[in-house]
Amino acid sequence: MDKQFLNKTIINMLMLVSGLCCYETNVSADMPTNTRPIVVVAPFTKVHSGDVTLGDVCVISEVDESNQALVALLSKVALGESPPASLQKTILGASVLEAVQSAGIDPESIVYSIPRTLVIEREGRVLSKAEIFLAVKERFDEIAGEDIRLKDVESSSSVGIPVGDTSFEVEHLGNPSRGKLPLRISVKVDQQIVSRFSATGVVDHWQLVPVAKREMDKGAVISVDDLQMVRMNLSSEPEDFMDSQEQAIGKRVKAKIVPGDVIRSTRVDVPPMVPKGARVSLIYETGALKAVAIARALEDGQKGDAIQLRNERSRRIVKGRIVSATEVRVSNELL
Repeated sequence: MDKQFLNKTIINMLMLVSGLCCYETNVSADMPTNTRPIVVVAPFTKVHSGDVTLGDVCVISEVDESNQALVALLSKVALGESPPASLQKTILGASVLEAVQSAGIDPESIVYSIPRTLVIEREGRVLSKAEIFLAVKERFDEIAGEDIRLKDVESSSSVGIPVGDTSFEVEHLGNPSRGKLPLRISVKVDQQIVSRFSATGVVDHWQLVPVAKREMDKGAVISVDDLQMVRMNLSSEPEDFMDSQEQAIGKRVKAKIVPGDVIRSTRVDVPPMVPKGARVSLIYETGALKAVAIARALEDGQKGDAIQLRNERSRRIVKGRIVSATEVRVSNELL
């Protein structure tokens, strides 16, 4: 087809469209046939990338091969950022012309038809639960080994992302507790982060923990002979379990513990240095004067605690501060 005829036909079509719709155009009925590139901007366009260019929203007809450089420049004219995935944004046709001029292109060097407004939609999709699970599992396989086994991933809502090359970054936020592990997942499309959301990994959590080797009654003090280390799945255990023998040894049992029980911090406490009923030396010292008497503790206490005691000789109740398991010191401030 003759290029002059093709050019004239396109111009006539632009005139028809601009007469029927709300379009900006620099086409006139008496415009001579020429070799300028013809730019036709669509009123609605779906885009893939994060930035919108003129080439994304229009068709550029290169009437003459001498305009190849100009056509390439037109295609790269920046029109701003794309909307979020599956959403739309509206821009004014006048802003398209301004962008062309800002790129150093004279609008009179082209033939154009631009709608008064154009709608741009970012193509998107919803992440499937399966691909989120696989991304988290891949991260678990790298760092967790056999100690944490992923069973499921829970998230509160669906996540929409743009179409493109998708990758994930998965962060653990803390440690597993009762079979749940908090996660933060970042989604990248074409190497750019497009979404970040919280999720929960449902896991089996295996760990060596001290468990009771034999029955221990209330008031018993735990020794090394009372414990054994066992690898257990803690996903159904309360989060107050102790994870070393050192934490448990020397603690006093608050409620009966049976063989196989995990040692929990809420079921034990630290035995008092001076238990209620213990006989101790009650020491009073001021200047060169020092007096010592035998007293009985009326309450439990740890080192540094002030407790009440009864002097066994005078029967007087006094308050003293615990120095050791056998000594309590009385000072003027406590009298």
